[in-house]
Amino acid sequence: MGKAIYFNVPCTIFHNALETDKSFMEALFKVTDFILYDACKAMYKSRLDADEIKKKVAGYHINYFDPISSWKRGEALYIELVEKAKFAPAYFSISRESYWRFHDEESTEFDRALLLAYLAVKSMVGKRDMIRTNMAAICSRMDGNTRPKGIINLSDSVKKYLNRYWSKKLLEALFEKRGVTFYGGNSKHKVRGFYCSTTLTMEELITRAEADMKERRNRPKDLLKEAKKAALSKLQAESP
Repeated sequence: MGKAIYFNVPCTIFHNALETDKSFMEALFKVTDFILYDACKAMYKSRLDADEIKKKVAGYHINYFDPISSWKRGEALYIELVEKAKFAPAYFSISRESYWRFHDEESTEFDRALLLAYLAVKSMVGKRDMIRTNMAAICSRMDGNTRPKGIINLSDSVKKYLNRYWSKKLLEALFEKRGVTFYGGNSKHKVRGFYCSTTLTMEELITRAEADMKERRNRPKDLLKEAKKAALSKLQAESP
């Protein structure tokens, strides 16, 4: 079995992608334009060769395009989303198989939301074992934002997943279909948001999360003890 191939693109490509079937497909088309250009950007624009581009991206299984036109569209996207971005964009990493499945087969709005939620969580966790986050941050990344934006700025199609019913359904699907583990999120944990991981088992995540919560609860006490000790030492040193 060969090594899995992933398409790595700025999350901003998927801004407003869930609004309509058309907007989602347009985002997918942008993905292939971007990855083609990214793989071939060393080529000189004045000397582009369609056959050479096709050889370069043969592993992507892109067989339906005009490669030179795609390269030019990809260049425009790269300039807009990477070179001219105010700050470095967060990236989504979608497997080739997932990409073509969504490109070629019918999918529901929830199927697409689940895909974007998974890509969002993966990009937020990165190389870490776990993170502490919340639904607002996940929804913001799903909507193509590198940095969290206020709820009012989210597209309506993503904002709905802040609703208790839809957020619960989405998190359950992420666990059952994508293996993402979650822990926390209620008042008894006395912590905002919840912990999540794309690699840890539920038992491992609970163990790590409980240790982190304990450390956070003890941190103010430890700081108070250290401050009191330092103050007393200073007073003792200053006394005659």
